[in-house]
This record gives sequence, structure tokens and C-alpha cells, in this order.
Amino acid sequence: MPQSSTTTLPDGTALRVVHAAAADNPAALRSALDLGATGAVVVLAGGDDPVDERLRPRLAQVVARGLVRTLRDVAALRGGPALCVVRASGGGVPTLLGRAVADGGGQVRLLGVAPEACIAAPDAPPDAPPNAPSNGACIARAPEAPVAGLSHLLLTPGAAWGDELRGKAELVQALVAPKPAVAGAAAPQPMLLVIGGGEGTVAEVLQAVRRGWPVLLVEGSGGAADALAQQLDAGEAAGDDPAVAEILADGRIGSITLGDKAAGAVEALARLVQRECGGDSVLRLAWQRFGALDRAAIRQQRDFNLLQGGILLLGLLVVAMSVAHSVGQVKGWDGTVSVLRYALIVAPICVAALVAIANRFSPGKRWVLTRAAAEAIKREIYRYRVRPQRAAADGAREKRLQQAMEDITRRLARTEVNSMGMPLYTGVIPPVNAVASGDDGMSLLDTDRYVRLRLNDQLAYYGNKTAKLDRQASGWQVVAIGVGALGTLLAALGGDWVSWVALTSAMASAAMAYLGYKQIETTLTSYNQTATDLENLLAWWTALLPDEQANAEHIDQLVTTTEQVLAHEQDGWAQNMTNALAALRTRQAEDDRDGQAAAPATGQGQAAGEALGEGGAVAAGGEGAGSDGAPVEAEAVADGTAEGGAERAADGTGDSAVDPAAALSPDISEGPTTERPIPSADLHDTLPEAPAHPGAARRVPDAP
Repeated sequence: MPQSSTTTLPDGTALRVVHAAAADNPAALRSALDLGATGAVVVLAGGDDPVDERLRPRLAQVVARGLVRTLRDVAALRGGPALCVVRASGGGVPTLLGRAVADGGGQVRLLGVAPEACIAAPDAPPDAPPNAPSNGACIARAPEAPVAGLSHLLLTPGAAWGDELRGKAELVQALVAPKPAVAGAAAPQPMLLVIGGGEGTVAEVLQAVRRGWPVLLVEGSGGAADALAQQLDAGEAAGDDPAVAEILADGRIGSITLGDKAAGAVEALARLVQRECGGDSVLRLAWQRFGALDRAAIRQQRDFNLLQGGILLLGLLVVAMSVAHSVGQVKGWDGTVSVLRYALIVAPICVAALVAIANRFSPGKRWVLTRAAAEAIKREIYRYRVRPQRAAADGAREKRLQQAMEDITRRLARTEVNSMGMPLYTGVIPPVNAVASGDDGMSLLDTDRYVRLRLNDQLAYYGNKTAKLDRQASGWQVVAIGVGALGTLLAALGGDWVSWVALTSAMASAAMAYLGYKQIETTLTSYNQTATDLENLLAWWTALLPDEQANAEHIDQLVTTTEQVLAHEQDGWAQNMTNALAALRTRQAEDDRDGQAAAPATGQGQAAGEALGEGGAVAAGGEGAGSDGAPVEAEAVADGTAEGGAERAADGTGDSAVDPAAALSPDISEGPTTERPIPSADLHDTLPEAPAHPGAARRVPDAP
């Protein structure tokens, strides 16, 4: 078990000191350190080299304003303190960080890590002998004093600097390993910041790369940071260094430049820390807008489901009561006939009221518009999150995302949505179930993670849904055929049974109308086509050579084409939904006129019921409620997909026609780029031909 104690330093601050043993695991160390809830985590690599005095003023600004101040802001947003992990001694960057943390208040905690033989433990008695092995690099000189500003100090077994690196990386991984309190959200990964650095820095960077952490180099700070940045630009390791080669091949590496003025580096570092640590204000705002629109769409969908389901059930009830009324008159059921007579007056009135409510509040139309806007914002979020090769200090990417959100929401405000109350989203970021498992929604994505968390996730969604839709189509067809067969049987039996044929006819008509307005076959076609396009795109990307996959043009093509394929499916949903809305509104208007002209009351009830059996069945399940009653669209979001829209096209509503594609596209789907979504058949033309390599064949998939 690790030994821990709390020591009061001469300046009055408390320092938690933990002495680790070789057998201690990271979880035990985490418990002994008593760090509590940990938010953003930044690891400062190196610290084993002195700072060039000419760079010290600029580096002090970068550390204090770019790193510590940003972490304080992130901590305020996330509701918990941030943590910096640093070499526990040294007169270079660790000292600058310690001073900045000490001056910045309590929102940022500083954990120092060192081999026990290399540090003079603050909690050791004055006459205690050094607790160190009999040999090692640190034995030859007196132990160093810890960096000022530490809140926690971990002393690991070892006799030389570098012995602590593996344990340090494992501890940091354990600090972010616990699952968040809200299911579906993911904890952000630690970020490794490299400023200068000596001989041991490359080994520390390699540990971070093997754990998938993002790495940020401050070019111009000297030492290992400059050397790695130069090799990153060259695209190859100098002297075929295996450690550097692995870093360049597998690492998620970005860099900023420390110029003559510190302001640019400060701003660039602040932006990168915000993105990687979950405090990016522009990205956070985008998720909040998505969450608000998503919540509004689900609410409008629910209202639409309830209204249309009520219309359908009441319509079928009217038919059943009309048949019972007719049979009761023949059989002499005077009491029952009297009750049914009044019920047949009330029920059509209720149906008409529900139709009027649906037409007045337009939940179907609002649902289409808010859902289309939410998915458009989500596409822009994924475009933004794909990691650029180098960080930009001018905020161009943030400005593009902000402009895209402005275009989408401005056009949305010019539709019927502006007459409804838009809910505020105050939940977790990203919204629960809005992203794939393992995606924190805030960090930047390299191409491998984009393919896994976006392209593969959507591909799996469409594959699963096609099987489900096929079962739905078969099931409803069997129901319609079975009910029709039952009607035939009742007609063949003759007598009083013939009267009930009207009910079975209405039920069969309702089932077929529901199947038709759900457009299951169209949905299956759209899903299969989208899945085929994504499969072809994935095959094209997989077939590229590693250096081709690193090409910025190919990366941009991957992201653009993926989002356009998904946007094309979304636009198809919007157009199909537009047609369904217009058709149902026309049918319900005609049915209402027919119902008013029908007489006597029994005839009116039967006419209304039969009409609703044809038209009202459209939305029995709204968007197609699942077996558990959950709307399919909510399920689509829960699956981590924004683009499961073709299934949404199946629903009808009593609203007037709306054209969300015209109201919100192309700008809502592509933001300020104003690109039209590509037709599926044109996917082949959007994929670039792979550059020629000796003996390499053309690596572009055939058009679907």
C-alpha cells in the first residue's frame, strides 16, 4: 500500500505526499493521492532542460495565460478542478508552471512526479537517511527540492530520472478512467504538452502516443519540441529513430509556433487546450444548440405521435361502433343502441378536434424543421472536430463553425418554428447518446478516430436498421393480408357476420395506409444506398497507402464525402416527409368535407371512420414507434446517429405542406459552404484517384 501524508510547507500551503511501492497499482495511487473528481488533465513533458533566458518571458506568458488561465476557464465550465502533471523538480518549465499555478488560485492543481531517490521528500524527518537504491544517477548528487506550487507529490521507486515515466503515464490514465456519472458521455483524454525538453522527453511522448493521448508541440521552445516538430514537418524520423518513427506514424500530434510575440502562441495554445480538454466555447455552444433542437424535435414528434395515434384509434372505434349500432338495431339491443347513438355523435367530434389541433399547432412540420436543423449542426460539428495538421491562431475554424450555426439557425427562425417555445439545453456536453461510444464529443479527431466514431458508426446503424425495416414491412403486410382474409371469411359465413366486414375492411385499409405512408420500401432503398456509399467510401480510404491517408486533400475528401452522403439521406427524408405532410393534409381535408355531408349520424360516423382507416393510420406510431414505445427518431439519436432520417420519412401528419429542403438547404446541410449534397450515383466522382505509386493500382471504388 502507498504511504501518504499531508505536509504544510513554509509558505503555508498544504502538500499531499505519496510514497509508492513497486507493487502499488495506479488505482491505489489514485486513492492515496486523494485527488477527488478530476476534470481536464494536462501532462507537461520534459522539464529536464534549462530554459533559454531569451525565451523565458515568452514561455512564462504561454504557460500562465495560454495554459493555466485556460484550464481555470475549463474547470469553471466543467464544475471541477483541472490537473497539471509535471516533473517534480527542475529550474525550467516546471518552475514557470508552478509559479503560474500558485498565482492562479485553486482551480488548477499541480501534481509532481519523481523517482524517490531524486527528490528531497518534504515529509521526511531532518535526520532520516535517503530512501534510495544503492546505485543510480540521482545518488551521485544531493536530492533536489520539489517545484514550488505543487499541491500533490508522488514519489515512485527509482534511482534515476526516467524511472518514473511508465508509472506516471499509468497513473494519469487511471485518473480519467472512471466512467462519468451520466451514461453515454465519455471522459476527455489527457493532453501531453511538450515545451522544450531534454533527452527523456521523446520517451515520455512515446508513452502518451501508445495510450492514444493527443500531443501538442510548442515549436520554437527549443529542445525535443523543436526536434519533433521538424521531423513532423519532414514526415520522417531523423536517422530512422524507431521511437520517433512510431510517434510520427501513430501519434495524434499538433503544433503551435512560439514566435517573436507571445500573443499568437498564447491564443493558439488556449484554443487547443479548450478543444482537447472539453472547454471549447464554440464547440460547446454548437452542442448546446444541437441539444436544444434535438429536444424540441423529440417533443414535437411525441405530440405528433399522440395526435395521429388518437385520430387513428378514434377512427377505427367509430367504425366499430357504427357496425355495432347497425347490428344492435337488427337484434333489438335498445339500451346498447341508445348508448352507441350518442357515442357516434361524440367520437367524430373528437376526431375533428384532434385534426384541428394538429393543423393549428403543426407538430409534424415543426418536427421536420427542428430535426433537419439539429442534424445539420451535428454534421458541422464533425467537420470542425477533424484535426488539422497544424493549429491556427487566427480562429478560422471556430469562425467557420460559428458562421454555419448562424446560417442554420437564422433560416430556421424564418419558418414556423419561430412560433413555438424553444427549450433551453442545460444538460451534459455532448448530449447523452448523441455520439458513439468512446467519443467525448469535444476533443479533436484524427482520421482513424473519425472513421471509427463517425463513418463506421453510421455504417453499423444503417445495416442494423435495414433488417429492422424489412421485418416491419413483412409484419404489416401479413397483418393487412390476415385482416383481409378475416373479412372474406366473415362475408362467406353470411348472416350477421357480414356487417363486421366493414370493420375488417377499415382495419386492412388502415394497415396498408400506414405501410404506404411509412414508405418502408423507399426507406429500405435509401438506407441500403447510403450504406453502400459509406462502404465504398470506407473501402476507398482503407485501400489508400499510409502516406496517401496522411495527405490533407484526401483527409478533407474523406470528411466532406462522408458528411455529404449523410446529408443526402437527410435531404431525402425531408423531401419525403414534405410529400407525406401535403398528402395527409389533403386527405384529411377531403375526409372532413365528406364527413360533414354524410347523414344520418350513424352514416357520418362510419364515413369518418372509414376515411380515417385510409388516411389516419399514417401516424399510428408517428415516426414508427418501436416495440417499447420509444420513437424511432429518439432511438436514432440514442444509437449515436444523426442521420437515420430515411426512416423518419415514413410518417404523415395533419399539417400543411412544408418544404424543409427549400427552407433549410443547402445552407442548413452544408453551412456556409453552400455545397449541394451529392447524389449517391455521383459518389464515384467525388473520390479522388490515389496518387500513383510504383506498382500501385488505382484505389478508387466503383460507383454504387
